[in-house]
Amino acid sequence: MDPRHRKTERILAVREQLQRAAEWRLAEASRERARLDQTRQALLSTLSCDLLGPVLLEHAARHLQRIAAESSRAEARHQAEQARVREETLATKRAERLATAAAATARAAAERRQMAEIAEASALRAADDGDASLA
Repeated sequence: MDPRHRKTERILAVREQLQRAAEWRLAEASRERARLDQTRQALLSTLSCDLLGPVLLEHAARHLQRIAAESSRAEARHQAEQARVREETLATKRAERLATAAAATARAAAERRQMAEIAEASALRAADDGDASLA
């Protein structure tokens, strides 16, 4: 395998790993957002209960503020991870194109070498046949 082709294959493998890692981080950010939404919904449903709502009002308000702050951070993280996944996907696509081009170049070079070997063997055989006919 051509050194350039080997190098582009390694780059492609690394890019694919980076893309998978970015997708995992995005999935984690999505799970965090979902967890915060569930917590917020549970807290709001507790507040709507007639028995405990008034007693927990102050505590719930503080907790809701913390959840809101965490939610905004989680949303920002989610947006950043989405952007990172897009960037990694584009970089992976570029690496795939480079690897494909390098493979095509390596195949063309191998074909040229084979054709040269065939031409040389034919020329040698023709030269040997010509010498044998003279004898």
